Amino acid sequence: MTTFRYKGQTAGGAKVSGVLRAYDEFEAADKLRESVAIITKLEAVPEKKESVLSRPVAFKVKEKELALLCSQFAIILASGLSVERCVSMVAAQTKNKYLRRMLDKVSEEVGAGYSLAQSFENNAPYLPKTFTETLRAGEQSGTLESCFQRLHAYYDRSAKTRAKIVSTLTYPVMVIIVAIVVFVIIIAVAVPAFTDAFTDLGSGSLPGVTRALMAVSAFFTKWWWLVLAASMVSAVILTAATSSARRLENDRAARQAYLTVSSAARLLRDDILNASFVQETVKTTYTNDTSTETSRETTSPTGFTAAWLKAGKAAVDRDSGKSFTDTITLSVDGLDDVSAVFTMAPNYDITIVLHLADGGDSDCRLVLTLRENKADPTVSTVSGGDLLVRDVTTTTTTISWSPDNATIEKEAVVSKS
Repeated sequence: MTTFRYKGQTAGGAKVSGVLRAYDEFEAADKLRESVAIITKLEAVPEKKESVLSRPVAFKVKEKELALLCSQFAIILASGLSVERCVSMVAAQTKNKYLRRMLDKVSEEVGAGYSLAQSFENNAPYLPKTFTETLRAGEQSGTLESCFQRLHAYYDRSAKTRAKIVSTLTYPVMVIIVAIVVFVIIIAVAVPAFTDAFTDLGSGSLPGVTRALMAVSAFFTKWWWLVLAASMVSAVILTAATSSARRLENDRAARQAYLTVSSAARLLRDDILNASFVQETVKTTYTNDTSTETSRETTSPTGFTAAWLKAGKAAVDRDSGKSFTDTITLSVDGLDDVSAVFTMAPNYDITIVLHLADGGDSDCRLVLTLRENKADPTVSTVSGGDLLVRDVTTTTTTISWSPDNATIEKEAVVSKS
C-alpha cells in the first residue's frame, strides 16, 4: 500500500489535511470523500527504501517459525476475533522483524478487503504453496481455524523430522571433516618432513606404500592449486546435477499431481452429469372451484455425489438466495487423496475446487464448473373424468446439468495490480 498526503475542505468549509494509506489515488480519493467534500491536493509520499544491508538475503521462513505462526492463528481465531485483528495480534507477538513486517502488510490488505491467502501471496511469495493454498481452501469452505491447526501439525512434525535428521548426520559429517583435515596435515606436513630422510636411504629400499605416499605428497605440495580448482569444479558439477535432479523430481511430482486432481475432477463431472432431480406436482381442480396440490420427487441422484447434490439442493431450496458449500476428501484408486470444495449456487450452478489433500509445493488446483440446464417445466392438463373433478394439471420440473457447459480449468490466481 502507498501513503498519500492530502489537503481539502469539509462540507462546513473547514480546511483539513493529513495522510492515509491506499493502493492507488482512486482508492485514496474514495476514502477521503467520506469526510472531505473538496480535495485540493492528493499526492503519494515517497516511502523510505530499505538499505541493501537491512534487507534479508533469500529470506525463508523456517518450518519451526511457520508451525508457531499457525498455532497462534488457530488459537486466536478460536476466540472469535476477526481475521484482520488476528493477523495484527500475531504480528505484534512475532520476534522476527522481517516476518513481523510482512504480517503488518498482510493485515493492511485484509482490512482493505483482500482474502488472507491472496494477501500472503502478495507480500510473502517465499512462503510454501502448501501454506497459501491450504488457507485459500479454508477460506472458501469456512474452515480456516481447522486449516491452521492442520498446518501447525504438519510444519511442527516436519521441523522435528528435519532436526532429527540433522542431529543424526552431525556425528558422521564431523568424523569425515576431521579425517580430511588429518589426511591433509599428513600429506602436506608430516610426509615432506620425512622425505629427505627416506631419500638418503634410497628409493629401492623403501616399501611401495611409502613411495606411493611420498609421490602423493609431492603432487599435493606442487599442484595444490590444481587439486583445489578440481574440487571446486566437482562441487559445482555435483550441485548442478543435484539441482537438475530436484527439478526433474518436482516436474514429475507436478505431473502426478495434475493427473490425480484431473482424474478426480473427471469422475465428479461424469457422476454429476448423470444425476438429475425430477419433481412432479399434481394440481387437481374441482368443479366447486377448490383445488388440491401434491408434490413428489420421482427421480433423485444415486451416484457417489448424491449426498452432496441432495444436501446442496435442500439448503438452496430452504434458504433461497444463499449458496451451499461443503468440503470432502476423495480417494481415487492408486492415487493420492484429493480435497474438493463443493459449492452450489442459488440457481443450482455448481463449482468444485479440487487440490491434493496433503498439499505440497507441487500441488495442482483445478476448478470444475457445471451449469444447470435451465429447462422450462413440462405442464400437461387432463380434463376430469367425473362430475367432481374439472381438470388435473401435472407439472414436471427437472434439475440437471448440461455437458455443453461443463468445464475443468486451472484455478486463476488474482494478483494485485
